Amino acid sequence: MTLAAARAEWAFDVLAAEIARGRVLGYIPGEVPSGGADPADARAEIDRRFGADPITVQLERARCTPAEQDGVWLIACCDREPALARMVEAINGGTSDVVGIGFLERTFGCDVEQMVLKGMVRLANAEASRNRRGVHLTRIVRDVLHPPAPAVGPTIAGVAASELVIAAEALEAARSAMRSQATVIVSGLGGLGRRTLLLAVAAEAGLPVLCVDAKSVVGTDGEVRQQMRELALECRLAGAAPMVLNADALEQRAAIVGAELSAVATPILVTCGVVRPRLDWGRPAIVVELAMPTTAQIADVWHAKLGCGTQADAQRLAEQYPLVPSLIQQASTAALAKAGDRALVLADIQAGIQTVLDDRLGHYARRVRVSQSWDDIVLPAEQLDTVFELVARVRTRSEVYEQWGFAGKVGRGLGVSALFSGPPGTGKTMIASLVAK
Repeated sequence: MTLAAARAEWAFDVLAAEIARGRVLGYIPGEVPSGGADPADARAEIDRRFGADPITVQLERARCTPAEQDGVWLIACCDREPALARMVEAINGGTSDVVGIGFLERTFGCDVEQMVLKGMVRLANAEASRNRRGVHLTRIVRDVLHPPAPAVGPTIAGVAASELVIAAEALEAARSAMRSQATVIVSGLGGLGRRTLLLAVAAEAGLPVLCVDAKSVVGTDGEVRQQMRELALECRLAGAAPMVLNADALEQRAAIVGAELSAVATPILVTCGVVRPRLDWGRPAIVVELAMPTTAQIADVWHAKLGCGTQADAQRLAEQYPLVPSLIQQASTAALAKAGDRALVLADIQAGIQTVLDDRLGHYARRVRVSQSWDDIVLPAEQLDTVFELVARVRTRSEVYEQWGFAGKVGRGLGVSALFSGPPGTGKTMIASLVAK
């Protein structure tokens, strides 16, 4: 016999005892039955046989008291067994076949409001008196008690932490944070691997992760609170850590999210942009800042993702297209798809890069096609030399900043800026376009 089957028999005994009580007191019509099984005996047998059942362990991990476990099991059995639902209907005087607050609290001594706060149940019939309000299981608890058939879908391969293009100290800080109950915040530009880093080190620690994107957290404050409450419950049931992606988007709702997730016994994982939001979530914060990879690291990524060409070719790509690793992956995939069976050429790579950038920036900017060449420029030699010096500065910036070490000395303002001035029609836009090209 399974735990679910044993619980169904126990639920029948519980409801039969209540119907007998109601007939004795006169609020349920019919003759008083003689004898009948004692629900307490069935309950003790369940504890003896199924105390180590995985479902019981999950409910205990979620801090469900024995009374709360009895309550959710009774609701679950009545939802699945029509005969039990008809018994509930008789107890409710024919008005509803849904277990009510009054019956749960009187029979098991559980606090239904606390069960709501834990995300285990939700209430129906707001217009009814409190004791007659129906109690329903949340989807998460229902799936724990009666697991659905596994969904068939694509498997996304993970990335080992050792394969990430990040500084060694950042990787070690993230690994160490998995042993804490802190709020672990990984900040940096999008595409640097913030989410991938957290997933990789959590996998190393044997810690499952449940993700929610803050951009998808919508609705009223009450609805957001319920979403986070259900996430926290699901994490406790699965022994998983919650991960909040793009926490910058939470804004004023950060306090609601933190209050509901504080109940989990694992670290809370967070990703955000360079400017970190304020997250006062009642636990210490460990911040891991991801910096832009060096040109040499970017060259290694280009070389690995394209799978062809020399390291010198990859170095030139890294200097001209210093993209974050995730964009390099997308651009390389697009370039290889365009090349098909023939050998990859520079035009394929440029097309792949344009595809990726157009996807990200198409809503905000319009691509300018440059048809001119340097032969079309008519300028005095002195001014043309200044333009070529600008191009050389762009091309050699990685050597100056990284190999010569000036990036650590200057610290900020490492980009290249140029101001083109002159009357209309003298070629300012054309020269700027050629420099960019």
